[in-house]
Amino acid sequence: MVRRKTSDSDGQQNTVSDRMSFVFEETTFRWSEWDQQIILGSYWAGYLLTLVPSGWLSISLGAKLMSATAVFFSSSATIALTSIYYFENASFPLVVSLRILIGAAHGILFPVTYTLWSQWAVPNERGTLASIGFSGTNIGTSLVVLAGGLFCHYIDSGWIYIFLLSGILGFIWLPLWLWQVSDAPENHRSISNAERQYIVGIIGENSQRRSVSLSALPWKTIVRSKPIIALFLTETCQLVALFFFLSNLGKILREIQQIPSQYTGYILASGFVFMLVGNISAGKLFFIQFFSTIYQNIGFSYGSGYIVNYADVVPAYAGLIFGIVTAISSFGAVIANLIAGIVIKQPILEDWRKLYILFGIIYLIGGLAFLLWASATPERWATLGSQQENKTIEETVPMNESEQNDNRTRTDEHLYINA
Repeated sequence: MVRRKTSDSDGQQNTVSDRMSFVFEETTFRWSEWDQQIILGSYWAGYLLTLVPSGWLSISLGAKLMSATAVFFSSSATIALTSIYYFENASFPLVVSLRILIGAAHGILFPVTYTLWSQWAVPNERGTLASIGFSGTNIGTSLVVLAGGLFCHYIDSGWIYIFLLSGILGFIWLPLWLWQVSDAPENHRSISNAERQYIVGIIGENSQRRSVSLSALPWKTIVRSKPIIALFLTETCQLVALFFFLSNLGKILREIQQIPSQYTGYILASGFVFMLVGNISAGKLFFIQFFSTIYQNIGFSYGSGYIVNYADVVPAYAGLIFGIVTAISSFGAVIANLIAGIVIKQPILEDWRKLYILFGIIYLIGGLAFLLWASATPERWATLGSQQENKTIEETVPMNESEQNDNRTRTDEHLYINA
């Protein structure tokens, strides 16, 4: 790492006229293209480590506690990233380690959010509510990349202030989350009885945390389910391309298009605003599969479209199934950064064009899979009502009444879907 300073003939430090210097001097990290791709991909390596266990644990421990734990560790690690300013010789292993930790913490958030929505959102509102909730990802990202571009252009070592700001905001959010949120409507302190009874009457009572055995899940049914296959193929194709561009788009704009960093922030922020619009509108239009596929193919769909479909298809196990599928799919995101490190020999458009073509084909495959096989109808074995009734049947009903219970399950499923 080389620290750059401008000095006059007397050795006095000068600053560039359009930059401000507060506490930290301007710093440059001389990492190779391969090192940069390892740093960018290390986040996704940590991300996939926690997807499956967090979806599983959120069912038994509760989404509230899991989310709070994730934000605590991610905020702490984000603030700790500023330490690479002082540890020059160890900057590469330190930033990789911390990004793995941040990725692992963030890998918890999406699965536990599914668990939370499966217990709070009734089926006919779930797509819209989940889309609105997930759109917070795009709002936060757009604000951070906008502020990041401005900070890095006008302030020496502006990246440090972005890390500090992000971490501090996480710690501000944490007590508000613990105070206002509960795992299920039955435990919430401030909602009305009418709202509580409405949600519980449709979804079922979930005040008791559930213990889920992975061996007890109908795995043969899961791997043969066309909607789940569609989700797997779509998410794999989406994440391979999406995570790569999320990591590298800023580099592309600066190195290929030669766009100054402050304008790069505006461009990246505008993209996430479009994704926000797509999220909310796709939540409204999700019952029309055609519109969801369009959003998937033109890039508006992250936070809408297929991403909210887990809560529709497998509401009782949405967090767990999402975690498993996304963990497998995220391997592709890590591989995508490694491929970029191999393909990109130098920052020229010809090398990047090869990746554009590759990822364009991958996006198309994912969109076609979703169009052909996706569904918004809950699987019979994966509704909260069916899960609770099956537990009651096992505990209280003799074996010779199984046929009658099957009929009752089908009736309840019909009522659940129509609700």
